[in-house]
Amino acid sequence: MKKVAIDVSGVLGAKGGIYVYIQQLINRLPQVPSHLRYALYASFWTGFPDRIKNFNIPPGGHYELLLRRLPQRYLLWLEVNAGFRLQEAYLRKHQVDLFHGAAQILPIVRRLKTVITIHHFDNPRHILYSSRWTQFYFKDIMERSARAADHLIADSYFTKRYITEELGIDPKRVTVIYHGAPEVDSAGVDRKQILERLQIRYAIRTPYIVCVSHINRRKNITGLLKAFRRFLDLVKENVQLVLVGKPELEYYREVLEVLRIERLEAHVVFTGAVEPSEVSDFYWNAEMFVLPSFLEGFGIPLVEAMKCGCPVVASDSTCIPEIVGDAGILVPAREIDQMADAMRRVYTDPPLKKSLIERGKKRAEQFSWSVAAKKTVEVYQKVLSE
Repeated sequence: MKKVAIDVSGVLGAKGGIYVYIQQLINRLPQVPSHLRYALYASFWTGFPDRIKNFNIPPGGHYELLLRRLPQRYLLWLEVNAGFRLQEAYLRKHQVDLFHGAAQILPIVRRLKTVITIHHFDNPRHILYSSRWTQFYFKDIMERSARAADHLIADSYFTKRYITEELGIDPKRVTVIYHGAPEVDSAGVDRKQILERLQIRYAIRTPYIVCVSHINRRKNITGLLKAFRRFLDLVKENVQLVLVGKPELEYYREVLEVLRIERLEAHVVFTGAVEPSEVSDFYWNAEMFVLPSFLEGFGIPLVEAMKCGCPVVASDSTCIPEIVGDAGILVPAREIDQMADAMRRVYTDPPLKKSLIERGKKRAEQFSWSVAAKKTVEVYQKVLSE
């Protein structure tokens, strides 16, 4: 039996979209019939070895753990800048046949098969304002990894187009596999109880609008705040904006400055990072979900919101029209007035809101983590047979 090692090194801390992808993948891979063995590979220093418990590893002995007490950033820097193949020897020692860079990076290898999942490439303009690590990650590691991989998984056709057009990669080497929707049953949801819990923990009150997103430059949170100010001026009601996600410190300072200028201190709630299992709580009682991003590779919260019956207002950037289809209102990311008006329409037009909820639920049915796992196994088998 061939062994596939799935890299989880880069997502042992932040529990964003890539973490959700890997967690859902490892939950479902053992359910897909195959002659494959699986291992989870992680290289990290802080919190070794307990941080691997960030993942809920399915019981039953389906996964071997390959853990190394070495900082991933240090290993990657040595590989890229000195050409050392520090990880391949370890992987071969543990009889790994295929390495899956599920967090969109690969070690330098020569004698292993490789698959990489590309979730998104950051906008070069945004990279200029990012940390040295972020610049190194996107410009040096990801591009090299994408070109070196035997096969690539893209989470949207937008991402595939970027990979093939910008990096010159043969489209035959790229398979699009959509992420899935959460498994929730609205019939069993106690919205009142959930709201009471959010009120106690975060001082959230109705009515509120929610945005589930990392707070960084490519998510356009400053643009959302400006649109929300215009929305409040239009509806003249005491509505809250709830921002659910981990802030990037440097950009967060800009967000707080816009908050002050727009006089929104009493209207905006920052929850910080929350557990993925808690995210759906924020959708059930929200008036709408708003995602004004400049760039998304897939946008898991879009599907989560639609699945939970929360109307979607989003930008028309990158992959978002592909994922939302006709189930949301899409506006240009930089058009603040149009975004505010879209929010006003959903808030003040019950028939429109009801239509968006119905279309969103139907659209979310097209995304399945079980299907994603099955197609991923097919990619593994294809690469191993070549």
